[in-house]
Amino acid sequence: MSFFEIRNIGKHFGKNESFFWAVRNVSLSFPSKGFFALKGKSGSGKSTILNMMATLLVPDEGEIIFDGKPFSKLKEAELSNFRLKNSSLIFQHYNLIDGATSLDNVTLPLELLGVSKKEAEKKAKSLFKRFDIEYLLNKNIDLLSGGEKQRIAIMRALVKNPKVILADEPTGALDQTNASKVMELLKDISKERLVIIVSHDENIIERYCDEVIDLNTISRVKKKFPSLKTYRNPARISKNTISKPSWITFFTKRNIKRNKLINGISLCASIIGFLSLLISVGFYHGSSVSLENEQCRTLDFLNASISEKTYSKSDGSPLSLVKSTRPEAHKAKEIVSDIEGIHVVNDYSYFLSNFRSYYLDGDSHEAVSFYPSYAMSSSFASSLLSRGEVRDDFTYCLVNEEFAALHGYDVLGSEITFSQSYSILYNGIKDEGKLSFSFTIGGIISEFAFMNSPKVYYSYQGLHSYLEDIELKELTNSLGYSLSIPMLLDLLPNDNEITSLDYLVFSEDKEGTLSLFEKKKNASKEDIIKIDSNSYEIRDAYSSLTGAFTICLMAFVVISLISVSIILAMISYSNFIKRKKECAILLSIGANSGGVKRIFVFESIFFAFIASLISLLISPVAQLVINFIVECLFGLRSLINVPYFSLFNIPLLVPLSLFVLSFAIAYISSSIPLKVVRRMPLAEILHDE
Repeated sequence: MSFFEIRNIGKHFGKNESFFWAVRNVSLSFPSKGFFALKGKSGSGKSTILNMMATLLVPDEGEIIFDGKPFSKLKEAELSNFRLKNSSLIFQHYNLIDGATSLDNVTLPLELLGVSKKEAEKKAKSLFKRFDIEYLLNKNIDLLSGGEKQRIAIMRALVKNPKVILADEPTGALDQTNASKVMELLKDISKERLVIIVSHDENIIERYCDEVIDLNTISRVKKKFPSLKTYRNPARISKNTISKPSWITFFTKRNIKRNKLINGISLCASIIGFLSLLISVGFYHGSSVSLENEQCRTLDFLNASISEKTYSKSDGSPLSLVKSTRPEAHKAKEIVSDIEGIHVVNDYSYFLSNFRSYYLDGDSHEAVSFYPSYAMSSSFASSLLSRGEVRDDFTYCLVNEEFAALHGYDVLGSEITFSQSYSILYNGIKDEGKLSFSFTIGGIISEFAFMNSPKVYYSYQGLHSYLEDIELKELTNSLGYSLSIPMLLDLLPNDNEITSLDYLVFSEDKEGTLSLFEKKKNASKEDIIKIDSNSYEIRDAYSSLTGAFTICLMAFVVISLISVSIILAMISYSNFIKRKKECAILLSIGANSGGVKRIFVFESIFFAFIASLISLLISPVAQLVINFIVECLFGLRSLINVPYFSLFNIPLLVPLSLFVLSFAIAYISSSIPLKVVRRMPLAEILHDE
């Protein structure tokens, strides 16, 4: 049985009008040793046959069989193994690795085989000595002449002692002396293994080859086939058959040094993408924390109201009218009876309206909000104070920063005055009067700035005492006993506008208000009693706004990460285009596709890791700057809060996820280019280059 056999192979190129058969119906067989030459005129298919035997081209017809195994039945890994362990191709155009030394080029096949660097260099140096070019050992391949490159290419093919050596014009770039040295070495090698060359040099063929095959006539001329020892396997170089990563490290390091500009662009793009992701996660996490912390940073946070809905149907209409009234006192108290520190009291906003104009030190001003506070001197009020002091006195008020900004900030000690008329009709008796109010601004408080407006806070209990001291004279004379405004509100029907149609609810602490919020949140549309809170509405609006913004931000981050992936893929593809020939060279001398892929992947992962690490290092600074700007513009504190150490109770979830994500993006984007080279015949890539 033949050792290396070609059965009716054919190979065509081009399409349509340019379609042609380079080789067709060629059958050849070779023993396990000997020196054979393929000759023929230009275009006869010599190099095409050699490339198909080297598995750099795939036949369109026929079959190639090596040692009883058809190439068509071998998987990609088995073909790589054939190129690595059983064959070596001496290229016509050298196909050496640029940027590497002569020694590195020669030792490369041995490193692919798994030979240690030291042993590989020892074996390679013996070849340099045999070719008498030891002075080229550490010289960069880019600086060599054509003849020197050809000798390095030949030594690279010979260094691993392959079973088959395929040589395409091996002496084309050599002078007569060096050509003779190469042919003598190939002749010596052919005594124990198979050597097939393509050459136009008739003298070389006649002098050294055992048999010449003329492809123009498919005739074989046997000159003097040697009667030598039967073929034996060359001694193994190393027991290790797994390629060590030293060659991958070499290419990765070299490529990183070579592509500084494009890798810098890749690094910057990745940093921007990963940093935007961290800031988005920080916003998602921080906005929730900020909402929890900031929502209670208003003095009216402890205020709420309770009203009752009543329904009435119109005749002939399916619609019902909804009317709000003040509920019965016992119903209002029952709703909040399970919450400690809650006070349900009358609403006096009919007598001191919640939104009104006023005088400040005698000057008239447009309306602002006036809110009662149940305990002006509480620790809660003190926690909000930025200037001045807190006192539980009806002649004293607090204003927020927005009010102070409205009047130039210097408002401490200023006096707010206004008056309000009232008209009461009860049991057919009308009582009218005017109430005068005067407050000295004793303190300025800093509040949650979202949707906030200028506010003035006064003591509810002070107002209650003030109104208790006002006797309604007409009603007192009519009823026969002294009647004050608070007493009247207890007598009025619940749908009377003087009652403000609700009860005020004051909580003594934050927990009580949050419990009220929970009741409001869980209330159904059918519930008659309704809890209202200005703070809850602001909290709900803020939560909805941040939720919508988070979705938009996450969409931006997804687009950003996709863009980063595309940029990395394009950069990786650009790097691949530059190194396409190098990839083909590596694969042609036996490197497996996984190893070549790791060169690109390691490079991308290296920069992805650096980018993610830099993003993590600079994100606290970015977080600080953004929070400072947001607080200055909107008064929101700690809006961005990246949870570096724990998220969802998982330690280091954010940095670990960022590393995993960066590695995944780098791996996927850098794996794409190699799929291109897998689909292209290696000979075509090497020829195109």
